[in-house]
Amino acid sequence: MTRLSVRLISIIMTALIAISVVLVLVTQSLAMAVVYALLHGLINGFMAVIGVGVAFVCPRPHAPPAVKNPHEP
Repeated sequence: MTRLSVRLISIIMTALIAISVVLVLVTQSLAMAVVYALLHGLINGFMAVIGVGVAFVCPRPHAPPAVKNPHEP
């Protein structure tokens, strides 16, 4: 009886340890994915802000009109 209960407790403990290890690994990978996504979003946001700022500060010269004025020679 006692031997069986000790064996059962050891099995339960190993199962709990394995579950906790798996959970830690999964949560670590999830945290890494979240951090990577946040960094990616920050970098993309900075690039977009820089692009918009450059577009506002130095606007491109407008292209000449495609249709010529018929009154001009």
